[in-house]
Amino acid sequence: MREQFQVNLRGIVEILSHHLYSSPRVYLRELIQNGRDAITARRNLDPSTSGAIQIRVDATNGALIISDNGIGLTADEMRSLLATIGASSKRSDFSSVRSDFLGQFGIGLLSCFLISDEIEVRSRSAKTADAGTDRWVGYADGTFTVTPADEPLDSPGTEVVVRPRRGEHEWTSAARVRTLAEDFARYLEVPIHVDGELVSQQIPPWRMPREQAEAFCRREFGFAPLDVLPLHFDLLGFNGVAYVLDSPGRIGDRAGDTVYARGMLLSTRNDQLAPPWAYFVRIVADCGPLAPTASREALQENALLGDVKKAIGRRIRDHIDDMSADSPARFAAFCDVHATGLRALAVNDDEMLDFVCRHLPVVSTVGRRPLDDLLAQYDDVHFVRSVAEYGGLADLSRAQGMVLINGGYVYESEILGKAQARRPQARISELDLLSVIDLLPEPREADRQLAARVIAAWDELPISADVRLRLKSFSPVSTPSLFAPGRTYMPDVNEDPDPMADILGEFAVVPENVPPQLVLNLLSPPVRALGATSRGDIARDSIRSLYGLGLLLAGQQLGEHQALALSQSLHTLIVAAADRQNPSIQGDSAPW
Repeated sequence: MREQFQVNLRGIVEILSHHLYSSPRVYLRELIQNGRDAITARRNLDPSTSGAIQIRVDATNGALIISDNGIGLTADEMRSLLATIGASSKRSDFSSVRSDFLGQFGIGLLSCFLISDEIEVRSRSAKTADAGTDRWVGYADGTFTVTPADEPLDSPGTEVVVRPRRGEHEWTSAARVRTLAEDFARYLEVPIHVDGELVSQQIPPWRMPREQAEAFCRREFGFAPLDVLPLHFDLLGFNGVAYVLDSPGRIGDRAGDTVYARGMLLSTRNDQLAPPWAYFVRIVADCGPLAPTASREALQENALLGDVKKAIGRRIRDHIDDMSADSPARFAAFCDVHATGLRALAVNDDEMLDFVCRHLPVVSTVGRRPLDDLLAQYDDVHFVRSVAEYGGLADLSRAQGMVLINGGYVYESEILGKAQARRPQARISELDLLSVIDLLPEPREADRQLAARVIAAWDELPISADVRLRLKSFSPVSTPSLFAPGRTYMPDVNEDPDPMADILGEFAVVPENVPPQLVLNLLSPPVRALGATSRGDIARDSIRSLYGLGLLLAGQQLGEHQALALSQSLHTLIVAAADRQNPSIQGDSAPW
């Protein structure tokens, strides 16, 4: 045999009124919503009805009184609408226009128990001309009474009186009520007065001219937007505006968007509308047909919300595309502020990766240009992973006709690597300096003696046992030396043996270990000067200095011994230059 659930009504009131809502402030929103919905229902009966809501604070006892000239309630409707929780919230005349309602009479009224132990409602129905006025009083213990009102209303409508409990009077103070009413209802189409002052029917920012919308952003959010993007989707019934932040912000730490439902404020920190990557915008919008949750402080997660989020994402991307073409100065300002954040997102988001490659410029030997532009014009594009390495190789790359990108900025090399994987047809590769060195021109026959002198001096240095010297003659002559780290082949212990190795025998290709290489440019004046000295110590210290320079240009960090040796070598050369007749030069004490 089935048995009935035992429901403790007082417990239900406690749960809904204290745990459904995040703050006592929502009580006024719920009362305004009920009044607005009652007016909507009356207009369904009589379209000529002009509705209004009056809010006033009784200075004597601090009670809040809110009245409307909406459809009103009969005694039976009071019992079914105000005291029934869990059933359809607006029945009969209300259900026919349910999509136009903002709230729910029964659940919404419970929010008043956040600040009060007693709620009084007087109402007169507009459905019959001679309807009387009934009085409903609800109590925090889960009980209520319905009786004829001792003081009838002069015309159809409803009046709600909320008397705050001890310690909650701040929520019904005149200043607080006015602030809350304007915050919640400033964009409602129904005239709402607080102690005689109109607080509603204001123009929302998505309907403002651009200059006014920018002023709204400065006033409400405290920043001057880099751009203002309208968000109007007629098919979805969604209207809003997106403001582009004027500071980098923090990814994953958005301030949140301000969301309204048919003019009534839902939240000032909503995170459901903007795609995760759109951290650089702040949205103010009316969500139209999107359904709020029971607390009316968030939106229900459903397919329609997903469609709106996708539409907003497409609109933001399209707008930035248009901005890059039509407003170069504004787009440059946008990139200066948000480039790092966009690149961070591009590392893990393929759509943002495509966006970054299409729009954000990279630093290259042919100028600051988007990666896609470079790939469209050049067959091969190379990059290095450090700013120092790029500085040392940029001139060399230009002279050899290579396009080199500075991948040393934050997230740049990761993006270039992902772009290479995502665009198999594009030839993007990390610069292999060893391969470039192999292609540099060999020394001229006329420089044979200079080459021999350089080699002889190099062979006397201890470092020559570990670093291979390469002599080349290349442009630019302003680059006297290059250093290329070696390459060590590490076999994969988990790799299956090559079944052809035994068959091929000596013909099998085995990867070779390549030692570090120092390249000296025999066309460079500092290197050519070595041919003019007969002093071996000067030659050796000069080559030590060129080796240290090559390390620095390659972005290498000098070790303690390398830094000491470079210092001693420079000391030797400076002393020799200062006094060419001084035979006592301490220049041979460097360890490498």
